[in-house]
Amino acid sequence: MTFGEMIRHVWSASFHYHMLLRNNGSIKTDIHTPYDEEPITSVEKEIELSQSYFSDFIEYVESISTEELESRLINRSDIGYQRYLGDMLLRIAYHDAIHTGQFLQYLRMVELERPIVVKLRLSKKVVVT
Repeated sequence: MTFGEMIRHVWSASFHYHMLLRNNGSIKTDIHTPYDEEPITSVEKEIELSQSYFSDFIEYVESISTEELESRLINRSDIGYQRYLGDMLLRIAYHDAIHTGQFLQYLRMVELERPIVVKLRLSKKVVVT
């Protein structure tokens, strides 16, 4: 996959996951991702197209209560599984993390500077006994 194709894949998946979660399960009608017919022309254009959908998804996640994470069942029995909302969100994060690693590898291969994705800062020692 090219950078543009991978960005399209990740944000399209996030869009579909968002619809799935809002519906509490699979959607019976065929959902087309916005801009399905739009050609992939540049990384910048893909980021621009995806931004509002990522923002909507993040707002949705921020609105979920702690109780919902363990009580809301997402029914995908049509394809063989049901998962609680919290588990589904972890699976979405895992999917995105896999592709983040791919992006970083692509950058490494072409010897471009890579961003710091996670910055850990320990303020004090933790002693485990």
